[in-house]
Amino acid sequence: MRFTGQAARLKLNEAIDGQFVLRGTLQGIDEKGLVLLETERSEVLSLPLESIQSARLVFEMGGAGARGKSPGRASGRPARAKPDGRTEIGRAAKAARSQR
Repeated sequence: MRFTGQAARLKLNEAIDGQFVLRGTLQGIDEKGLVLLETERSEVLSLPLESIQSARLVFEMGGAGARGKSPGRASGRPARAKPDGRTEIGRAAKAARSQR
């Protein structure tokens, strides 16, 4: 699964233990096609895809980005917009995409 190991927030169609929203780490999909989520309480839940109303990845401050790089600028300052409206980060991201 593409996002294995990423933090996620899942909204469910029906409550599990009184909760409609679960947070945890995606662990993949098992052989039956169930989504595996390790909750904040270290429980691994197997959820049918049909039971998930929506799912979003959760940004964790200070954690590594999806490609192993730290998020944002090294200086910690926000990117300045150039007169044409683009930013240095935007140009760097565009260059990185064109190298793939």
